[in-house]
Amino acid sequence: MRSSARRPATRTTTASKSARTSGRNGAIDYFDPKLRFVEGIYQIRLLPGPQGRSRGFVKGRGERLVALPDTPLTAPVTFQLQGSHGECWSGTFATQIIRNADGSFKAKPDL
Repeated sequence: MRSSARRPATRTTTASKSARTSGRNGAIDYFDPKLRFVEGIYQIRLLPGPQGRSRGFVKGRGERLVALPDTPLTAPVTFQLQGSHGECWSGTFATQIIRNADGSFKAKPDL
């Protein structure tokens, strides 16, 4: 199953609008509490680290997540995040699945 959603390249930082910020340790956060721009995605966080140890998460909710399959997902699950500049980050999840039910998927990538 393949799904995609676009997040606008915004730098707005007010609480009522979407925001993209750079945190300490190089973390990049995107937060859109009103779900106005992206297909149900309201938070993206990227945390840099050594090769194979970077982390990231995406949170979404609501009816706008129609392109995603229902849980439980069938392992292996590959997650990819692609920037508008063409760079791609991905992780494959097969053996360290923490939660895979009730509309939620959480796992640690296979290294």
